[in-house]
Amino acid sequence: MLRKVDNKSIEGDDFKVIVHNVREVLYHDALGEYTIEIEGGNMGGASFPDWLVYSQTLSQRNKPHNSTPQPLSPARQKEILQRVSQCLTLLEMRHEVV
Repeated sequence: MLRKVDNKSIEGDDFKVIVHNVREVLYHDALGEYTIEIEGGNMGGASFPDWLVYSQTLSQRNKPHNSTPQPLSPARQKEILQRVSQCLTLLEMRHEVV
């Protein structure tokens, strides 16, 4: 179940999504903290998204000291992007994951 914390944050049962600023969304859960680049602006009217979420920029943030970065599995990437998309929808941010 998703819960709106404020006008830029959503909490799920075991994760949190924060629209950090107009260029970045943060995703945090027990496995780590991740960042995703976004871009906003009217993309052509009511039939187009107001925000683009750049899936290829999904990366781990604040990696543990002295650890080897582990690539995200396709399933993990999909899970994070789906959760971020659900949260942006709840925040009434019309978007498209590209």
